[in-house]
Amino acid sequence: MKLKLIYLFLSFAFMLVFLTNVIVKAGAINTEFSTQELPAETKDRFVSNVSIELLTEEPEKRNVMSFDINDQKMLAIGQGGHRGKEVCVYDSHGKYLYGYTFNCHQDFGIEWDGENINIYFVRSDIIMSVDSNGNVHDVKEVQNTSDNNKHHNKLLHSTSHTVGDTTYQIRNNLGIFSWLSLFYSQVVAIDADGEERIIYDAGSTQTLVTVILFVVISLLVFGITALVALNYHKEKSNN
Repeated sequence: MKLKLIYLFLSFAFMLVFLTNVIVKAGAINTEFSTQELPAETKDRFVSNVSIELLTEEPEKRNVMSFDINDQKMLAIGQGGHRGKEVCVYDSHGKYLYGYTFNCHQDFGIEWDGENINIYFVRSDIIMSVDSNGNVHDVKEVQNTSDNNKHHNKLLHSTSHTVGDTTYQIRNNLGIFSWLSLFYSQVVAIDADGEERIIYDAGSTQTLVTVILFVVISLLVFGITALVALNYHKEKSNN
């Protein structure tokens, strides 16, 4: 009888450990960041504030703030949007598949996590896993470590990713205005033979924004120069 009770107890303990591990893995975020758990209340509040929404139709193409390629050569683009920030997903030929928009008033980076996408909120030090239907799977806090800082720079500043024998690069194609742009307008796939293929191009939109920026900067420089010259001549006349 005693052996039977011990057997039942051990079986129950084993099942409890097994189910716990399954639950943790199901909600886990796979990332190079070292993370730690957040209280459930904090997670719920963050997800509510972010207010992520699925985009079934492709939004306007904008400059590339962050990008990543998965093993199926699907492209994920992080960009600015009208209401906040956007993540857009394309197939290997550049066809729009899905995306989402969310409230975000800070820099962010993205990375593939299997079939999900991790969104890293820089100032908040939070990473959120989202599936293709816009459902949030988990939210964790990113720890402040030197290794995490390296991965932070990789997500936000990397200009190329290689999958198999294809290298994907982000670049500008704005001619003389390229030096004014803070972000990139194109994603180009380069195969093993060096042949290039553009799979994402926000050039027309970004060119307009860049030209407007150039005009504004030029007017500011001209105005400041004119004021300085005017004050100089006034002081010279008074003297």
